[in-house]
Amino acid sequence: MKFHLLNFLFILKLCSISTLVYAQQKQDSLLYSVSAFQTLSEEEYAPHYLFSNRFGIFDLEDSRATFLRANAFSKHQLFKRGVLSLGADAVFKASYQPSTTTSVFLQQGYAAFQYDFLKFTVGKIERTVGTHAEELSSGSLAISRNARPIPEVLLEVPEYNNIPFTKGFLQFKGTFAHAWLNDERYIDNAFLHEKSLYLRFHAKNKFSIYGGLVHFVVWGGEHPTAGKIPASFRDYLRVITGSNADGVPASNNPIFGEQLNALGDNLGIYDFGASLKTKILDFEVYHQMPYEDQSGTQLIKRNRDRLLGIHVKNNSSFTYVKGFLYEYVNTVNQSGPGLTDRHANDFDNFG
Repeated sequence: MKFHLLNFLFILKLCSISTLVYAQQKQDSLLYSVSAFQTLSEEEYAPHYLFSNRFGIFDLEDSRATFLRANAFSKHQLFKRGVLSLGADAVFKASYQPSTTTSVFLQQGYAAFQYDFLKFTVGKIERTVGTHAEELSSGSLAISRNARPIPEVLLEVPEYNNIPFTKGFLQFKGTFAHAWLNDERYIDNAFLHEKSLYLRFHAKNKFSIYGGLVHFVVWGGEHPTAGKIPASFRDYLRVITGSNADGVPASNNPIFGEQLNALGDNLGIYDFGASLKTKILDFEVYHQMPYEDQSGTQLIKRNRDRLLGIHVKNNSSFTYVKGFLYEYVNTVNQSGPGLTDRHANDFDNFG
């Protein structure tokens, strides 16, 4: 049998040291490592599972490339419920296809402080948004493990936290962030607004049902033909509330479609599902539905795009199979044919 494609990934862990220091009931930690990666392929592109779910470190064109990665992460307990986290993660890449090129980039660099259930982070950090089986999934429809971190200021409740007076039956978590899109894009120097809110009904630590809404807005920046796009503090308040650009002075260059609809490019997901935990197996069903315009918010009639996952996790002593995941992904509808901006009526103008 002749193999037309040779896929190879070599990983060498040069150094990995973790230290724990205990003093006066405080726990501090330091983890640092240096790693080397090598990709080899007969084709001009890297195989799917070599560059996917790696937070953007590998590119599709990295069929023949060498990577050196060095990082350090630390946690310091400042007081009883206050923890400071610091992280730095740098990558050197040498690509040999089609010609030799080298680059160095900061994959992560952040400082985070968490007090009780509330966490504040500044910098670039690898994270995902949207419920899914991270290591097995094709990726969340919001922010997946295929997205490289971007500079941001993030305030979040990272884990579900009990709502007072519900005795743990009702829980919540959420995010609120402002980020800078620093890669080469059609609109230069744009911002990203993010907010999310999840509620979970939790019964006796076994069965739970959750639902959440994730909202992103790409706004501001400079359009190649229209020039600078509105980006004042008042415009930021419009972005947060999903308001349109009606009333923005003409001198601020409001885009016509944003005067009718909402300021910026609004998109996000509806995210809901259920889980059941047993001694042997954990079962989880998750369902994400994307939206970008008003028609995308029509959950039943119009929006047929979705990510549906059925995840089974093995908790038994049989460790050869750790889990099973089935996913259904559909992104072909995209609100259906026609224009998505509202002109003639409250929904899409298909004329």
